[in-house]
Amino acid sequence: MEKDNQYLNQLAIKCTQGDQHAEDTISELYLLFHLKFRNHFMGRYRLTREIAEDVVQETFVNIFKGCNTFRGDCHFSAWLWKVARNTALGYLRKESKSKNVFADVEHAEDHYESPTQHFESLEDCTHFAFKEFEQFEPERAETVRLTAIEGWSMEEIAEYNDRNLGATREYVSQCRKRFKRFLDDCVDYIKGDA
Repeated sequence: MEKDNQYLNQLAIKCTQGDQHAEDTISELYLLFHLKFRNHFMGRYRLTREIAEDVVQETFVNIFKGCNTFRGDCHFSAWLWKVARNTALGYLRKESKSKNVFADVEHAEDHYESPTQHFESLEDCTHFAFKEFEQFEPERAETVRLTAIEGWSMEEIAEYNDRNLGATREYVSQCRKRFKRFLDDCVDYIKGDA
């Protein structure tokens, strides 16, 4: 992950230089983040693939236009995700004036029933559990992914979600607690009973 951060830091420097450097950098960033952004928009905001692709394109236009505003006070990836989030929210605000595009998933975990499945390993079980969590609670799953897998700090999560640090800590704690329910079937694999 440190190697990835170093590479992204190099891209951040190129991006802020403007001109040809920024264009080349956007191409590299597109290869790295295109699918992540598209899948995020489809999961978190319930956009169709076609609309998510449009929002991805708009996101990269906004990244290109705003590259020179990156100040380096957070990881470059956190800044990129914030641009993506703001682009998606801008799209949703514009669309919500003509129709309701928001899905009601606030209490979806209340309706989740753990499947009775057998897995080959703890890794398979946790992977399945996370996919289920992502389906029922895409926003909270994204927060767990960013903190646990991407290694984002609380400050970066707070900036990404436009929350203060205390509220972010509480939110991340709640996200983790909600995810634990999806891990119930994996306990046997930890104990070695499977």
